[in-house]
Amino acid sequence: MLKTRPPAVSVLMSVYNGETFVAEALAGIHDQTFDDFELIVVDDASTDGTPALLAEAAARDSRIRILTNEHNLMLVRSLNRGLAEARGRYIARQDADDISLPRRLEQQVRFLEMNPDVAAVSGRFHCIEADRLHPGENILVHLGPSAMMPWHMILGYCAQHSISMFRTGLVSAYDESRLHAEDYDFWARLLRHGAISVLPEVIAHVRLHDRNITRVRKAEVAAASLLVQKDLYQWLTGYRLTDSEAAGLRAFGNRHFADIKNPKALEETLSRLQLACARALPGSLPYTRRQLSRHYLHWLVTSLADASPRQLAFLMRRASSWGALALASGLLDLMALQVLPRALRSSGASMGYRVPGSRRVHPS
Repeated sequence: MLKTRPPAVSVLMSVYNGETFVAEALAGIHDQTFDDFELIVVDDASTDGTPALLAEAAARDSRIRILTNEHNLMLVRSLNRGLAEARGRYIARQDADDISLPRRLEQQVRFLEMNPDVAAVSGRFHCIEADRLHPGENILVHLGPSAMMPWHMILGYCAQHSISMFRTGLVSAYDESRLHAEDYDFWARLLRHGAISVLPEVIAHVRLHDRNITRVRKAEVAAASLLVQKDLYQWLTGYRLTDSEAAGLRAFGNRHFADIKNPKALEETLSRLQLACARALPGSLPYTRRQLSRHYLHWLVTSLADASPRQLAFLMRRASSWGALALASGLLDLMALQVLPRALRSSGASMGYRVPGSRRVHPS
């Protein structure tokens, strides 16, 4: 029987044939220090042992609600079914193959309650790949001010949606027409309602494997994401990118520099974006200059082996065009966010993982 008083948080998970990992995902939520939540799990017509695992978990914990699709509806429709059933004032997303650390909900609820202008909050994470935890590996690049999230999202990287928490009712549903980029689109629409922040603490372990949508549907993810990126760019600058301009901007943001076909056109695209940010976000110029220096430095380093002297001179000129401070800061960023994590990974700096035990607390 459902509690008469709505919970503070509705944790939303969709799962399809997830028997390999779903028990760990459920355990991570069960062991949260913040216990005023409901866990809504949409079983998308699984044909493996997932239904039995879910039923067993629900029998042990009355906060778990299982919704079973008669037919496979895929992720977006399943999430929307769960959203329609959610009763919490906050929604926390949880993928069926990731693990939330014990204080995740506690930290995110506290942050949202202390920052009423924030629409959503995510956090840092470490990766699990081949059953090894890589503590030096963190896909998340944006750790700057919340106000700079539009800049980062337009460049193609932002907060991790699958470990986020957002306010109920700001965006009513995921857009089914943006399949495989529904999270990116959801973020873009949330930006119209408030800031999107990232906690500096590691709050989850995110699993990488061959069934990740970003790997299985790589081309479709890229195509759908490009549409969202063009919408965001137009929202901030008033200019509608062409397909080639958007592709160049996304390649630059994701550091796929070999895919950039027209560096001069990219310069114009970035300058327009930087100017729009300066108008909308006073004081943002030092930050954007540092970010651009870092990306051009990265491009320079990865091009040393095969670029012409003219190309290398162009990249060095661009990397240093915002002054010595931006160049030095960009170099430090490059070392901290790209070189060091890769060095740790290549050196075998990994370990087995576990979800630590926790002390359960009630919300204040």
